[in-house]
Amino acid sequence: MSHAKLRKETDCLNCGAELQGRFCHICGQQNLETNETFFGLVTHFVYDITHFDGKFFSTLKYLLLKPGFLSLEFQRGRRASYLDPIKMYVFTSAVFFFIFFSLEREDDLIKWDNTTAPAYRQSLIARLATATDSSQRSILADSVRTTDTAIVFLEDMQVIEKDPTLPDSVRQGILKSMQQNGFSSQMFGWNGLPNNVAAYDSIQATLPKQQQDGWFRRFAAHKVIQLNAKFMYNKKAVIKSVSDKFLHSLPKMMFVSLPFIALFISLLYIRQRRTHYVHHGILVIHLYVAMYILILLYLLLPYMANLAHVMSVGVFLMFLVFVYMLYYNYKSLRVFFGQSRGKTLFKFCILLILTILLFAILSTIFVINSLLQA
Repeated sequence: MSHAKLRKETDCLNCGAELQGRFCHICGQQNLETNETFFGLVTHFVYDITHFDGKFFSTLKYLLLKPGFLSLEFQRGRRASYLDPIKMYVFTSAVFFFIFFSLEREDDLIKWDNTTAPAYRQSLIARLATATDSSQRSILADSVRTTDTAIVFLEDMQVIEKDPTLPDSVRQGILKSMQQNGFSSQMFGWNGLPNNVAAYDSIQATLPKQQQDGWFRRFAAHKVIQLNAKFMYNKKAVIKSVSDKFLHSLPKMMFVSLPFIALFISLLYIRQRRTHYVHHGILVIHLYVAMYILILLYLLLPYMANLAHVMSVGVFLMFLVFVYMLYYNYKSLRVFFGQSRGKTLFKFCILLILTILLFAILSTIFVINSLLQA
């Protein structure tokens, strides 16, 4: 509702109906002064875009401090006094993921070329010299060997490219052959793969049927070859590309999970006739909005504590926020459904397990999808 000044006249400027209050009962327009000030116009614009009016702050207070209250009010039909849950979810999730992606730390990718590969090898050797864990030393040693092979491969290609005695057609043929049949895939621990899908398929075709790779291994081999060719055996670049695509698919994954969580709640409280699936969906939306806000606070606390040079206080506050998130979900179920503490705690634990399994399945699906898009 706008805070602009009301007109003294009681006729609606939009439809001409006689007014008996702030709003027209025919078309819904507010009876406001037409000569609005610039400040009033800006304020009205901000309110319309962000919903930052009195309703927003009162809804936010009830949402964070009274778990389950807003969902119960919605179920009772008391909805005009609070923000619409769908709009609140869209706005909160947009703000959350905007800040979340802004907090990402950009890692420099290692590019395989004739200048950076030797420098990367030296950094690996330096780390290997100071490593104490045997498994870490083994991984670093494998990385050094892979880098050595890549350096030799790149140097050989450079020699061929600069050889003045070779005709251009011969040079291009040699380079193409080297690119297709270069060093095998050590990045994924899968030795013996050529650098070309067609070469892999031709090799498979020459093998007896019982020795050929199955459909899944064939599919995986194709993808490994494509990734090696695209990222030049740069494992860090592959992981970065896949993780970026997965992180940016989180909004979709969260939205997809909503109806499933509501379904779990419906099954857990199937004997309660007074609530329906839609009400459970609204409860889940309120839970998600609250979790977005609390998780955002959890993520920002280390930054704020670091600025204030009180990291120990920041860690303690993060622990409190985490505990409150668990309590919030339990309390929301208890308030909304009105069951005893024991029953609510039992069902909350089951819901938590089902939620973890759901996100494990969804994460696997979205990671595979991100890998296919890399």
